[in-house]
Parts: sequence; structure tokens; C-alpha cells
Amino acid sequence: MTNIISKNLEKKEFRNTLIAFILAFFVLGAFLIIPDSTPKIMLIFMVLLVLGFLITINFRKLSSFATYKPEMPVEKRFIGFDKNIIIGLIIGIIVGFGFIWLQSFKALSVLSLSIPSLPYSISASAFIVKYTSPLVETLFFAPMLSILYLFMPFGWALFIRATSFMLYHYWSYVVVAGATISSVSGAFISAFIFSILAGLLAYNFGAESDFSFHSTFNIYNYSREFGSLSVVG
Repeated sequence: MTNIISKNLEKKEFRNTLIAFILAFFVLGAFLIIPDSTPKIMLIFMVLLVLGFLITINFRKLSSFATYKPEMPVEKRFIGFDKNIIIGLIIGIIVGFGFIWLQSFKALSVLSLSIPSLPYSISASAFIVKYTSPLVETLFFAPMLSILYLFMPFGWALFIRATSFMLYHYWSYVVVAGATISSVSGAFISAFIFSILAGLLAYNFGAESDFSFHSTFNIYNYSREFGSLSVVG
């Protein structure tokens, strides 16, 4: 009976994750046809999304090659959008505001995250930063964490995810957005710490908590940078 229940929960989590992928593909497709939206960042997002999707749909097959605790059930390793999505979203939002509150302490100012000028969309940058980027990055880094967990302890998998997340933001800010390292140097440390916490949220409460945590954080920082009612970057 336990095995049957576990498989049913896994199927529901897998279904919810596929729905999130479909939504993300739809949003990216819509942005690709916006006349003044430079497709470069959208194409980067699309690559991340395709990679995450391929990992997700092949995860059960890939899990057969697991070398770390190969007897562990698939549902223990797969980190997707959980069965209680609303609860996960709320938890992510609460933790997001807690993380923002910690930024107010001078000793923890390293947690603050600046947002450089975003050249990839004049009319849609607010939506990209606040919602599209968190969704796409969650759908890439959560499957990454899942696949790493097949071959190493969760702590090491989380460390590699956080390092990759930090390097990805270095590349996005400095190479793609053209920001100087000095202007966003604190963002890399913040990104590492942020990804550790986001990974723990995804593992314990579902990828939806990672998404809402990320989105809450981005909404706050974007609003602080450009104004709460700003729709352009």
C-alpha cells in the first residue's frame, strides 16, 4: 500500500511539474514574438527550459543509474512542483520576506542584491525579472539538484547547484547585461546563499516554494530599484 501511495504522489508531482513547464514554454514563446524584445535572453531561457524539461521527463530512466544510495525511491529524489502547491507558494513567500528583512541588518548587507540595467526588453523587463526568470530558473535548477542527488549526498548536490547559480548570475549580469563586476559584486555572494536556501525549500516543500521565494525576492529588489509601479526597466 505504501508503494502505491508513493507512486500516486510522484505522478501528481510529475504532472504539476509538467504543467509548470508548459506555462513557461508558453510565456517564453509569447516573448519571442514581441517586436521590441531582444530574443537573446529569451533564447538563453529557452535552452535552460529545454534542458530542465529533458531531465524531468527522463528522470525515472536516469534514476536507474544512481550511484548514491541506489535503493532510494525515485519520489525521494525527484524535486518538482509538489502536491500541495498553494502551501509551498505561501512558505516561499514568507521565507522571501524573511530573507528581505535580514538584508536590513548592516552585518547581513551581503544578502542584498542589486539589479543591473536590463537591456533585453524595453517593455517587458519587469515581468521578466519578477516572474519569468524565477519560473525558468526554478525549472532548470530544481531538476539539476534532482539529477545531482542521484550521484552524491544532498549537501554536495546543493553546493554545486548554488555555485552554478552564482556563476550563471555572474554571466547574466556581466556578460549579457553588461554590468561591471564592482557594481554587482555583492550579488554573487547573495546568489550563492540564496540558492542554498532555495534548494532547501524546493527539497522540503516543492519547487513551487523555490519559485515564490525567488519571485518575492526579485519583486522587492526590482521595485526598490525602479519603483513599485514600474513596468519598464
